[in-house]
Amino acid sequence: MNLREKQMELSHLLEAVAEKFRGLLLPRVIGDYHLRLPPDDTLRSRIVELGQLIGVRIDMRLLFACAGSLRMHAG
Repeated sequence: MNLREKQMELSHLLEAVAEKFRGLLLPRVIGDYHLRLPPDDTLRSRIVELGQLIGVRIDMRLLFACAGSLRMHAG
């Protein structure tokens, strides 16, 4: 398929989702999450600091799982 056909298919898909789910804008819902930056050293240190403040040992697996939501709340 060429680029034009792919763009038309994507457009039709997005229109169908918006129609079925009362105006849901799929790029906004999934785009915000997937376009976020990976956690940097500043964010990692903030997560560790918050963990120490509440007395919880933070596992590195949780660091990556929580990084997106903490980034939104931190600033």
